[in-house]
Amino acid sequence: MTPIAHAITTVTQRLTLSTRDEARLECLAARVAAGEPLQYVLGEAWFWGRCFKVDRRALIPRPETEELVQRVLDDAELWRKPRPVMADVGVGTGCMVLTLAAERPQAELLGLDICPDALALARENEVRLGLAGRVRWCQADLLEGVPPGSLDAVVSNPPYIASGEIATLAEEVRAHEPRRALDGGVDGLDLVRRLIAQAVLALRPGGRVWMEIGDEQGESARHLLATAGLVQVETRRDLAGKPRMVEGVRP
Repeated sequence: MTPIAHAITTVTQRLTLSTRDEARLECLAARVAAGEPLQYVLGEAWFWGRCFKVDRRALIPRPETEELVQRVLDDAELWRKPRPVMADVGVGTGCMVLTLAAERPQAELLGLDICPDALALARENEVRLGLAGRVRWCQADLLEGVPPGSLDAVVSNPPYIASGEIATLAEEVRAHEPRRALDGGVDGLDLVRRLIAQAVLALRPGGRVWMEIGDEQGESARHLLATAGLVQVETRRDLAGKPRMVEGVRP
């Protein structure tokens, strides 16, 4: 039994509960003990101080992605624009684009995902957080369909795990979170390559792109950005000191 499942069971034993509540807690403990992520069991997860609905339609929001959002929010040049236009590619729960909507109400935001189920979940979170109407949602394969030169910024947490490494992930990840949101192809960079190529076309001159990457992909991702013609290419480290973000600017 996992520590979390044990804690739930202990609470059940110590509290005076109705039969119905006791049965529900035992069911929750059994799901956690079987390896299901606690966030899916509870149906919610916290991101940037806000409680998001989560389920198997999308990845569970993670602290590393909060650091990516912080990097975007810290970009003074972007926010000097009166109404910057930004796309979040692969929205999942909507945690990034909805956080940006709440923190930067002047932004015009586009949320894209190829999966209709993920988009539906993001829309549910938009309503849940009182942000209805702040994001324009679109089902799309990365940035396909976005007019050339229409964006000031692109932010994304794309699938970046190599296909052969999926089986080595923790059981709660590989058995419960959507594989389509994890699998980045043979070297993990298939979607990163495609997204960079599309971002170069969709961004205006001076437009910026930020992406989350695997901690061993920094050099490769930086090379892809530079080869595509982007400048000011940098890899950023997370709070654990791992290179987990890459960024560049369209000249």
